[in-house]
Amino acid sequence: MAMDYGNMFADVFRIRQSMFGDETAEDGIRDLREDVQSVIEGKREVPKLRFISFKMTNYCNSDCSYCVHARSRHEDHKQEIPTDIVFRAIDDAARLGCAAIAVNGGEPLLMPHVIDIIKRIREDRIVPVLMTNALLLPDKWEELGEAGLRFIIISFDSMDKEVYEKQRGASFEQALAGIDAACRLREKYGDTEIYISATLTQDNFADIRKLLEFTAEKKIKLQFSPFHNYLGDRGKDFRMESDRTRRQIGELIDMKKEGCLVGSSVGYMSHFSDYFLEHKAVPDGYRCKMGFCNVCIDAEMNVKSCWSQNLRPLGNLAEASLYDIWNSELAREQRGMMLRGECEGCWYMCTEITMLADDRLFS
Repeated sequence: MAMDYGNMFADVFRIRQSMFGDETAEDGIRDLREDVQSVIEGKREVPKLRFISFKMTNYCNSDCSYCVHARSRHEDHKQEIPTDIVFRAIDDAARLGCAAIAVNGGEPLLMPHVIDIIKRIREDRIVPVLMTNALLLPDKWEELGEAGLRFIIISFDSMDKEVYEKQRGASFEQALAGIDAACRLREKYGDTEIYISATLTQDNFADIRKLLEFTAEKKIKLQFSPFHNYLGDRGKDFRMESDRTRRQIGELIDMKKEGCLVGSSVGYMSHFSDYFLEHKAVPDGYRCKMGFCNVCIDAEMNVKSCWSQNLRPLGNLAEASLYDIWNSELAREQRGMMLRGECEGCWYMCTEITMLADDRLFS
């Protein structure tokens, strides 16, 4: 059943229902909202952990211009989390009520045990979500499908070969072959959600309609993330500052309302203009509920409330269990800090979790 909320986190609950059949998508989202609100009101101390963004490796085979994990950057800091620690974290996530784990990187398909990891997530009745550049999917899609993968997010920015290769530092043709491989997985294994995730920059935004036409033809949803400058002066050329930005974002929202396969919610996209043109990290009155639903884990095994740079890690998987970290006093403190806006603010795609947790943010 199609969800009204219109983002990938809502689709997680739909796929979860399809995979395990134990809870409707609507019930899952309602339970998330009620759970978060009960903790905010002091009726409960610890919420369920719904989502994990798990960077299990920072090795990568693409060279994205704006990414700290690009193939050519930080060669001396490339690493991968030991599989036994990953498995323990997955089992803890199941105890904590997790709905989905994003297998992320770097490029997760470079990991030799990625199939075993997908299987373990599935065995624990959690939705495995693969976040990939798709370059290796042509060789791995069938094995991934057999392991139980039913949710794929592919990083792909443009149908213009020059723009794609400038931003992503990889072969355009190889990426297209990977997208086709994801579609073959869906065709063979049934109900599977495929998303394209495009980072919006001044180079690709004007031609985003072409990308929407391509994804619509493939029956794939297109999700947008505004460019965040991780690289200082080296990333400044990707900023969007043109006055036409507001008009183009309005067109995207209209297309979403008309039924186009836009995977970003209206509430999320509505802030893009202020983010790009007014340099406002979050909307006025915004209360971030990420810490009540989600943790992020980096390739150094640090567990974080989100990818914020000014919130210190909650703990490290080499020293403590995910279960204990999620239940820690520091985690409770940071949930309050995020709710009060005591961080630098961001508008990553994971902000859509708050869109699910708060009806008022939808329009």
